[in-house]
Amino acid sequence: MSLKSLKHLNLSNNELSEVPSNIFHRVPQIVELRLEHNTISNIKEDAFDLLPALKYLYLSQNPLKYLQCDTFTEIDSLEKLYLKGSGIEGLARNCFNGLFNLNELDVSSNRIGELPSLPRNLKVLIIFGNNIYRLQAGVFSKSSQLRKIYMANNELREIEFRAFDDLPNLEELYLRGNKLRHCESGVFRKLQSLKILNLSFNKLERIAYELFHLAQLEDLNLSNNQLKNVTNNAFSNLPNLKQLHLSHNEFGDLPNRMFTNLQFVNKLKLDYNNIRYLQNSCFSGLVRLIILDLSYNDIMSIHHRAFNGLVSVHYINLSYNKLQYVDGEVFESLPNLSVVNVDGNLLHDLSLEVFKNVPSLVAVAVDGNGVDESVVEQFYARYKNYHLPSVPNSNL
Repeated sequence: MSLKSLKHLNLSNNELSEVPSNIFHRVPQIVELRLEHNTISNIKEDAFDLLPALKYLYLSQNPLKYLQCDTFTEIDSLEKLYLKGSGIEGLARNCFNGLFNLNELDVSSNRIGELPSLPRNLKVLIIFGNNIYRLQAGVFSKSSQLRKIYMANNELREIEFRAFDDLPNLEELYLRGNKLRHCESGVFRKLQSLKILNLSFNKLERIAYELFHLAQLEDLNLSNNQLKNVTNNAFSNLPNLKQLHLSHNEFGDLPNRMFTNLQFVNKLKLDYNNIRYLQNSCFSGLVRLIILDLSYNDIMSIHHRAFNGLVSVHYINLSYNKLQYVDGEVFESLPNLSVVNVDGNLLHDLSLEVFKNVPSLVAVAVDGNGVDESVVEQFYARYKNYHLPSVPNSNL
């Protein structure tokens, strides 16, 4: 096979320390070039100039530190560029100029403190694990084709009001693991194609009025923040939301109109909060909810109509709360309820009568309540699968 017709070249896991000028002139038809896991610290300006067919370039895990402005100028055929874990501290402002066909850029796990100018046709930006502390207004003004942004685990403290104004096609935004305490009302308002928004593991203390006015959003993750309460209309402008993650916050109670307009939500996670009481109709509006996780709270009492309206719910997890008593009426209005978990409560006096009017029920977990062993055996005989797994967390 002639070198001139070579399409794929893998030089990864060697000890290459630099990429000299025109080193690839004998392999002009290369489509994929792998140089990751070397010791490359220097890339000459014209190193890739004679590779007109190059589409995929892997430079991850090299000690590059800094990229010059003309490093990639001549490879306008490039579609995917990977620079993960390369110790990059700085990017020349125009270092990606000329990459008109680039649709995926991975600069994750570096030390980048500021976003450079991005290619105009970029679809996927992977920049998690860096030192970005602020998103300025207009930062994405030349990258309106972006579909996905992965910006988890940075130092982000501030998002300016118009930072996301130029992203009409963005579908997924991951801001997990930053240091956000507040997001200004309307900061996401122009993201009308957004389907996934992950703000978990930040320091959010409140949700601004109309922060989430997102008609296409399907998955909202606010877990592992410092939220104590929200206004009744906090989620009222999310008509297509399907999953809402509020676990590991500091909610003490749930307003009875908190979920009113969330008619398509099928999974609601409220585990690991400080909820003490479930009031009348506090889940009103969740007519398609299937999974409700309330485990690891401080729930001592449940209003007998707390679950009213949950006509589709299959699984309710009330494990590891402080329930001493459960009224049988609590579950009567749930025609599709099939699994209940009340493990680890204080239900010393519990009988099968509590669930007698729930014909669809197939599994009940009652371990760790101090219930008489004979009663546990009765539950085991009636509901064979009462040892239940916990509801998995979102991996977004």
